[in-house]
Amino acid sequence: MVADQRLFGDFRLEKLIGQGGMAEVYRARILAGENMGKTVALKRLHSRLSEDPMAADLFRREAELTRTLHHPNIIEVVQTGSINDRLYIAMDYIDGVNLDQLLTACRRRDIFMPIDFCCFVIHTVARALHAAHRATDGHGNLLGIVHRDVAPGNVFISERGEIKLGDFGVAHVASVGSAKDLVAGRDVYIAPEQLQGKGVTPASDVFALGAVFYEMLTNKIAFTTESRRATFRRIIAGEVVPPSRLRPEISAELANVVLTAISPRTGDESLLDKTFGSIRRFPVRFKDANAFAEAIAPLYDPAIGTQLAISHVVHSLFR
Repeated sequence: MVADQRLFGDFRLEKLIGQGGMAEVYRARILAGENMGKTVALKRLHSRLSEDPMAADLFRREAELTRTLHHPNIIEVVQTGSINDRLYIAMDYIDGVNLDQLLTACRRRDIFMPIDFCCFVIHTVARALHAAHRATDGHGNLLGIVHRDVAPGNVFISERGEIKLGDFGVAHVASVGSAKDLVAGRDVYIAPEQLQGKGVTPASDVFALGAVFYEMLTNKIAFTTESRRATFRRIIAGEVVPPSRLRPEISAELANVVLTAISPRTGDESLLDKTFGSIRRFPVRFKDANAFAEAIAPLYDPAIGTQLAISHVVHSLFR
């Protein structure tokens, strides 16, 4: 008898919803145990990587890390393990869209996302990032987490209007000595200090989230050119068109918050690249995600901050 390929241990794989170089993600249903009947997103290491020690170690580290994170705006892990030598992570399934899909819809229709909506989403994700940055182990010791892959595709909005940050697969964890100077993440969201081999801090995630903010407000990627090398040079030099020039209704206060978030200047003058001596003209980037969130909070109408309002905006963008 041929085994049912849709079964994976106590999971029924219903639909392939994503895949990358390291893993594939399915919408799946749990068939037994305390979570029987629950729909999850099941991330499974590719079979070709099952015997790759480096890939397996990275996947296990992601599983261990994500199990420690508990926040209403971070995707929750349901269980982790290995079935037939295939490592997996089962996490809450978000029935909705990600910001990348929203941006695609806006560009296709040549419309902007509402400014208050953009502010609330980024404010919410900033608070989630701060919680991850401040996460501790079972003994109360700071883990030193830096996400390193904050990008539109990793911010999700459910049908009910819930906002969730996901995918800590390449996160840096200081407490376990992961490679701090490893360049990880999408090119246009990588912080300048990381490109210069200076390592990552919570401020590096602030930069990435600031770049996402810029993109949501303008439909344009903040730092992009015809080549990867030129893009990296622009990031390091802080060469960016002010968002208010692309969308005049963006207030001076909001534009300043965005530009502060994506500033190449971290406040540690020892990190300044000597080839860009004029970098001191830039504001010092927010030191952490909480400072970023606090700067955004007064700049939008709090009435947008309900799941019903968020859901309504998302649905309107896809009409």
